[in-house]
Amino acid sequence: MGVAAWWGVADLLTARGAVRIADLAALGISRFDFYDGAWLARGTRLVRGVWVSGKRPPSRELEWATVIAQVMPRAVIGLRSAAALHGLTESPDVLELLVPRGSWSRGRLPWPSRCFGVAPRFAELYLEERPLRGQCVLRLTSAVRSAVDLVRYRNRVGPDHASQVLRRWLELGGTAQVALECARALRVERAVKAALRGLGAA
Repeated sequence: MGVAAWWGVADLLTARGAVRIADLAALGISRFDFYDGAWLARGTRLVRGVWVSGKRPPSRELEWATVIAQVMPRAVIGLRSAAALHGLTESPDVLELLVPRGSWSRGRLPWPSRCFGVAPRFAELYLEERPLRGQCVLRLTSAVRSAVDLVRYRNRVGPDHASQVLRRWLELGGTAQVALECARALRVERAVKAALRGLGAA
């Protein structure tokens, strides 16, 4: 591998911020060529199969998206973490993920995290995808689903968090009708109706 090719790998890693080894074949780069050139971008391995650039470190969202796609490909960012990305609350100390029951993991995440099991039939409902650098996509629950899921898991995250996020979502233009439609699809209508009633919005 020549010096020019080394710089090509370095430019790729620097431009993207994070690269999955699994994506190299589609880019026409062998693993060995990548390892030879990654040092030019001061690349380091974040987890098995994911390298990040030291010259242009990835944003928090890009790092999440890249690592989750590698380690837990069916997981999505949810609950308080998703609500924070929608501007409904502050980010929690741990990354909260929704994971379809029965799905598998290739390893451990490099940050504190908390997984919430969800029935596979509900896993793909009310999701959003946010394009990031390098054709990477951040998958997360929509604002309304984040609020509804917090009501569903209120005994684990705390009823105050669920109430605060639902109230904030309503203040930003959400409606009880939309919340109940989402709750009905997720089979948690009764709990959400009670939460809305407690806020005077039912």
